[in-house]
Amino acid sequence: MKPVTPSIQRWSELDPKARTTLLSRPAVDDDARIRDSARQIIERVRREGDEALFALTLELDRVDLGNLRVADQEFAEAEAELDADAVAAIELAINNVRRFHEAQLPPSITVETMPGVYCERISHPLDSVGLYV
Repeated sequence: MKPVTPSIQRWSELDPKARTTLLSRPAVDDDARIRDSARQIIERVRREGDEALFALTLELDRVDLGNLRVADQEFAEAEAELDADAVAAIELAINNVRRFHEAQLPPSITVETMPGVYCERISHPLDSVGLYV
């Protein structure tokens, strides 16, 4: 796998052309190679768990993680770097996603299969999710 060099782009400092370039997806010339690399990563994470995540982050991103969880202080520091418009845009996006997915929640079902015996289906959201993007 080819190492990825991370870069930080500040949206507020980009002109319209640079923003469009940043958002554009590169042409996928070697789909089979990409799928094979992704398959290998998934297999490695299944086999080695979090240790694979630490190793792959160091290998691909050149970042040595001490922890997979983002600390409250890190969130606060990142938010402090945002202007009010950016915070408002993020909050709007969160609310839109929440509203969309809440509408998809299936209703709870209670069925009395025989006198005094109840079976239920209840959906609960996940408490936490880990993502590597």
